[in-house]
Amino acid sequence: MRNASVAIVGTGDHIGAAIARHFAGEGFIVHDGRRNGDALLPPDRLMHPASIAEAYWQLHFQPRDAWTHELDLRRYGESW
Repeated sequence: MRNASVAIVGTGDHIGAAIARHFAGEGFIVHDGRRNGDALLPPDRLMHPASIAEAYWQLHFQPRDAWTHELDLRRYGESW
């Protein structure tokens, strides 16, 4: 297995998943980032880029014996 990562950012659910499956099959560690309608929110309600980067950094260095296949980042106070 390769010791390399691929980041897929800005795709929708289906396209992102298809690209992720392709690269995972090639032996890459895949990080798939998707967006929702946050662009319409005021800036004080958005996640800070440094916080998003830290979550991706932790995902990249996760131990292989406790692997996650999905990380769902949401801003504080988001209504479901």
